Amino acid sequence: MPKKRGKSVSFDAMVKFFMRHYSIPTKKDMVDLMTKIDRLETLIKSISAPGKSKRSAKATPKRKGSGHTSSLTASDMVMGVIKKSKQGANFAEI
Repeated sequence: MPKKRGKSVSFDAMVKFFMRHYSIPTKKDMVDLMTKIDRLETLIKSISAPGKSKRSAKATPKRKGSGHTSSLTASDMVMGVIKKSKQGANFAEI
């Protein structure tokens, strides 16, 4: 008597299983993450907008090279800190 074959598993189901098992983010996860980052950037820009700040200009510390950061987004700044660090960067450094 021939052996019964089990139900065949689709390729999509196998890929989905491995993505969940190894915690690989999906396109939807990345889109959600970028949406959240965009909201944070908007919030940061609205808080740090000139004239709306409660701090005086003297109270804010000056940093080296801060003249070029106005055109960078928050995610660009984070990536820059990570790239400059040879062994990675912790949350406090970012």
